[in-house]
Amino acid sequence: MIEPRYLIPKTKSVERTVFTEDYVKGKDILHIGIGGAIHDKKLKKEFLSTDISNWFHSRISNKANSIVTIELEQDNIDKFKENIPGVYIKGDITSSNIVDTISKKFDLIIFTEIIEHLDCNRAALQNIKSLLHPKGQVLISTIDAFNIFMFFKLFFRYESNHIEHTSYFSYLTLKRLLEMNGLSIKEFYFSFDQPKNLIKKLIKLPLMKIFPQFSQGIILVAEIDDN
Repeated sequence: MIEPRYLIPKTKSVERTVFTEDYVKGKDILHIGIGGAIHDKKLKKEFLSTDISNWFHSRISNKANSIVTIELEQDNIDKFKENIPGVYIKGDITSSNIVDTISKKFDLIIFTEIIEHLDCNRAALQNIKSLLHPKGQVLISTIDAFNIFMFFKLFFRYESNHIEHTSYFSYLTLKRLLEMNGLSIKEFYFSFDQPKNLIKKLIKLPLMKIFPQFSQGIILVAEIDDN
């Protein structure tokens, strides 16, 4: 027998960057984490050598009214601040003093593709809560634990994963984590990044449209729970 509380809400799969661009349009936002890598030298070198014009941070910066960015790596800050306007703060969202370094609160915080890198989710979420206006929102995205394309690669003993990830999440595990930290989900979608390869595009996009629960990622919009 299927218990209703285990059913995933019906939703669609959206393109992550395009969805976020639309969401930040005209808003004053806080963006947590630019991207790239911290300890893996190969990934870090690749990130720092790429053209930043089409990177996620660049694209949402172009749509937002204003942007404040928290980033761990000074190299990343230096790379972006030359070309992308905004306030850049070197810091860790899990740090006990990060809130004190920011002089304002936000209507929207972008916390995408970061939560799966952390070793202390509670500290990050509590700090995010402290940086939100009472009716503010946090947009969270992460890898879907049930991403079918990752499962396919396991047949070849290949774990398709970022080498610095620490965890996987599903809709229910994220819902539980947010509830434990005084946040509630207001919007929920599955997500994908646009495939660059034509063959992958022809296979992946139709499959994710028919079965969104097997998509690459998850997007949640959450607010502070007043209950």
